[in-house]
Amino acid sequence: MGRQRREQRQQSDAGRSRREAGRAQSSQGRRGTTGARPDKRAVGTPERHPSARAQQPAPTRPAGAYIEGRRAAAEALRTGFPVKRALVAEGEGRDAALVALVADVQAAGIPVRRVSRAELDALSAHGAHQGIALEVGAFPYADLADVIARAGDGPALVVVLDHVTDAGNFGAIVRSAEVVGAAGVVIASKRAAEVTVATYKTSAGAVMHLPIARVPNIARALEDLKTAGFWAVGASEHADAVCWETPLAGRIALVMGSEGDGISRLVLETCDDLTRLPQRGQTESLNVAQPAVSKTIRNLESELGAELFERTGKGLRRTEQGDILLRYARTILEAERDARGEIEESLHRTGGLCICALSCVERISEILAGFSAEYGNLDLRISSTPEGSDLLLDSAVSRDEVPAGAVLLYDEEMCVAVPEGHRYADRESVSLTELADDPFIALSNSQSFRQISEHIFRSAGMEMHAAIECDSAALQIRLLSCGMGVALVASGEWRQVCEDAGVRLLHIKDAQCRCYIYVQTLGRFRTQSIRAFTAYLERYFAQMA
Repeated sequence: MGRQRREQRQQSDAGRSRREAGRAQSSQGRRGTTGARPDKRAVGTPERHPSARAQQPAPTRPAGAYIEGRRAAAEALRTGFPVKRALVAEGEGRDAALVALVADVQAAGIPVRRVSRAELDALSAHGAHQGIALEVGAFPYADLADVIARAGDGPALVVVLDHVTDAGNFGAIVRSAEVVGAAGVVIASKRAAEVTVATYKTSAGAVMHLPIARVPNIARALEDLKTAGFWAVGASEHADAVCWETPLAGRIALVMGSEGDGISRLVLETCDDLTRLPQRGQTESLNVAQPAVSKTIRNLESELGAELFERTGKGLRRTEQGDILLRYARTILEAERDARGEIEESLHRTGGLCICALSCVERISEILAGFSAEYGNLDLRISSTPEGSDLLLDSAVSRDEVPAGAVLLYDEEMCVAVPEGHRYADRESVSLTELADDPFIALSNSQSFRQISEHIFRSAGMEMHAAIECDSAALQIRLLSCGMGVALVASGEWRQVCEDAGVRLLHIKDAQCRCYIYVQTLGRFRTQSIRAFTAYLERYFAQMA
């Protein structure tokens, strides 16, 4: 039986070999004959080069931020998200749902541009545009007063983010806040995540359903919330009490810190209480403990024999004795910080100083030269970012925006600069609305004067559109003298330069327009060199007053 199977297998293999040999001969014969079938590419069809496809220009991604997809676009229309224009795929007439959505877009007064599918594919972040994308504008932030008004007089929750920088984290927090019924979210106006299209996506559109207020100073915003009857509770891993032990009923401002540093020192000191999420592990205590801040206050009152706070239904208010203690406590803390800084500097012989100048960029070389000549040989470094710097030289649009603990150095008026021959050059003042059609020369986003300029435009009910951007105020003035446009200029610092260049400075009639220059210590301690440089800045700017 086995021999019979082997014989059958051998016969089958032999037949297969003969068939393959026959096919090979037949194929060879066909290729070798003159009557062979011609190659289609040789008959009037040019041969495609392998790189021909690569030579065709691929659609480029249009500039701007976009909300894509039908559901997201419909939600943006419903909530009033600022939209500049809509990009719609050509041939949408065959899609009844898309036609209806485009009709809603046009009814909202939004310009519609028909583009190819390839162009929509190029701008799409995830390839799910569904034939429509909305180019969006600046987000309409609320004021802190709007958040407080929405909270009403009863129990309410306001989420306060102390310089959260990740857009994904920001969006997720906003989504959670909206789900639980928060009255609003408060964020910092600088060095913090903003509402962008990415935030819109991560929040699932929640950014349009509750007010988001941008404030210049988180600690001061907390004080305003406490005045409105809120208890400020910080979420900190160093808190003694877990969230189940912390009284979170009533009106609560929940403070969450940044990803790296957590809640800053000044904000932490402003909080009435601290809490944390329970940690699953051997070190967790299941005992019910009195919140650390409240316990410390009561122990201190008992020791001094005086009430430091008046407890009302709207929160805590310092008594006269509390104000006295606070004044001396601040003096003690500043002295302790200075002592630590000087000891650190002495131990490690650290005489260097790193300065981040976001304002007065044109004057920083003169300032450093004067300080070095007065103070002696010192390792001075200039940084473009506050991270890792010892001091921050910056500016604000009001006294309220100057950070707590910073030293106010100088304030000056912001004016409109126009070239000679401008239609308003012979006037003393002008409104920004009168200059709406003029090209605007702005400083780059890396300088604080850019944010101040944008604020001034917003206070006049306008949006700033920069026709030309530059990194130097000196270049800005040279462009002005050539008649390239108009600009906002600090009157005190640049008046003489403008006059020499034939540029006129006009008062602004329809906007708040002063600039406040300050210096802020960024490190934990105020070293001797930091104190010396701050004192020099105070003398330097006093000469300009």
